[in-house]
Amino acid sequence: MRRRSQLHETLGWLLLTLAVFLSTLPDLAAESRGVKRVEIKTAAGEAIGLYEQSHALVIGVSAYEHWPKLPGVKRDVTDVAAALEKNGFSVQTVLDPDQHMLDDAFEGFIEEHGGNPENRLLFYFAGHGHTVQPKFGGEPLGYLVPIDAPVPTLG
Repeated sequence: MRRRSQLHETLGWLLLTLAVFLSTLPDLAAESRGVKRVEIKTAAGEAIGLYEQSHALVIGVSAYEHWPKLPGVKRDVTDVAAALEKNGFSVQTVLDPDQHMLDDAFEGFIEEHGGNPENRLLFYFAGHGHTVQPKFGGEPLGYLVPIDAPVPTLG
């Protein structure tokens, strides 16, 4: 249970990082048109770098055992990985992971790159998701669906 809680917390941080990254896309587009980026400086005039390293974990699940197959996922993963690499990210891709492989991918990625607060981490998932309403109230919980997940029963 603790491992699942840690995974949810990690996913939350990764989704927040994704939101921050997406908010920078207009700046990246502006740079490609020759617009210069404004440098951030301290009160003493020293330039502050934004990130030491940029790492992305790109996961795609298409060949599901029990859920409908998603034929476009492999191309999505390839295209997203290429776009991230073009923008300076070191990219790790994982295709069609089962639950164990998905957990290991997240844990390994965070262990390898998450210890440095100066790193920028991005997570991208192409595949099915599932939302569950907790039995005792609270906000709905969203889950990523690995290749071996059973289809939840309705009702």
